[in-house]
Amino acid sequence: MAKKRTWLLSIILFSLIFIVGSYFFFHIKPSYDLGSKLNEYGYIELRPPTKLVPPGTLVKVIKTDPMIVGIVCPQKSSLGEEVKNVILESDSNVSEVAKEITGKFNINFNYLKKMDSKNKYSGVKQIKINLSNVKILEIPDDAVFDNLRYRSNGCKTALVARKASNEKVTLIKSVIQADVNYIIEFSEKLNADAKMKITKGLAIELGADIETVTTNSAKGKNLYWGIRDDKFLAEVTLESLPPTGGSIRKRLLNSNVAMVVNDSGENAPL
Repeated sequence: MAKKRTWLLSIILFSLIFIVGSYFFFHIKPSYDLGSKLNEYGYIELRPPTKLVPPGTLVKVIKTDPMIVGIVCPQKSSLGEEVKNVILESDSNVSEVAKEITGKFNINFNYLKKMDSKNKYSGVKQIKINLSNVKILEIPDDAVFDNLRYRSNGCKTALVARKASNEKVTLIKSVIQADVNYIIEFSEKLNADAKMKITKGLAIELGADIETVTTNSAKGKNLYWGIRDDKFLAEVTLESLPPTGGSIRKRLLNSNVAMVVNDSGENAPL
């Protein structure tokens, strides 16, 4: 009788474990490092996220390790005012990539340590991000060719100067855009004022809107989290096309992570 009871309890326990495990597997999305997920789909993670590099923007490589890029021509100067109207957009309803990027992730611990080089955020244990309204924005090839005639004279001059200096220039082909809710977990007991001060500092560094800051959270909208580039399209001009030679289209940005900065080397303002 005792053996039968033990056998029944084992079956019940196993069934409960199976049911709970199945629920978590199919319904609860685990917390990933965002950069790994972006890299999986061919995108370079932007740290911090920014609004400065929509598709069609021309950028230069300032440094390769870590990858740092600067803006040569904003989207409007690169391809004209109307190009923004032909950017392709897909969300999580139709895009598997957007669906996979939607949800909760962790900020990479090493990135958090680099942000805190002056020990301003020593009381922070972890920062979690919840991405929503995820969209894939991409400029099609024909839009680049159709809008080259609207490239500003300043942009043309900048491109000539950069190439004359043997600097590497590429075009942002696609970005992953999303809204974010940052949740800050503190490792020690701090009063509300101290938490608010830390969260405001993090909000500025992470592209969040200051007016959304609470003692442990901040939100941002329409930020670019990942980029994919196309060196071929950066070399296209009205006067000539770059030789293809049947070769594979090349990307210039080959890192896992990139930062957008201005010419002073500081993080570019949002």
